[in-house]
Amino acid sequence: MALTRKTVRNILQKDGELDDKLEQIMALYGASFNDYVSKSDIEQIKKDAIDEAMKGKPNDYKESQEWKDMESKIAEYERKEQIRNLTDRGVKNEKYAEMLIGKLDSEKDIDEQLSSFKEEYADMFNVEEETKPQFGSGTKGSMPQGNEKQSFGEIWGFVPKK
Repeated sequence: MALTRKTVRNILQKDGELDDKLEQIMALYGASFNDYVSKSDIEQIKKDAIDEAMKGKPNDYKESQEWKDMESKIAEYERKEQIRNLTDRGVKNEKYAEMLIGKLDSEKDIDEQLSSFKEEYADMFNVEEETKPQFGSGTKGSMPQGNEKQSFGEIWGFVPKK
């Protein structure tokens, strides 16, 4: 039986000595505290459980493996972007671009550095010719007027005869 008002009332209503009734009530009281855990013990149990759960886990999210993987992917992407940027600016291939990335100073202007690299490492850059492309012979004449006797339409028979 548990220590409740009902059980205490039943014990007190029985005939018998007062000491006997008191012993029965105290026995119920003692039985109700068999599973009792003090607050300090509960706090220690909580702390031990948290410590056990956090064992092997990093204290800071930057120490986690996922964070390190993400940082390495970002660094790899930024490096590829720098290589693409240099190849767009005239470097022949990616190997040359990687070599030049190591020599670039991030605080200085990239265009100025690349122009000095073009003089120093001319074989690493694409040769830019200053000539204009030629697309056949030069132009002569004028636009067709449409009213001339020998127009394009008349030669090919597109204009109806009057």
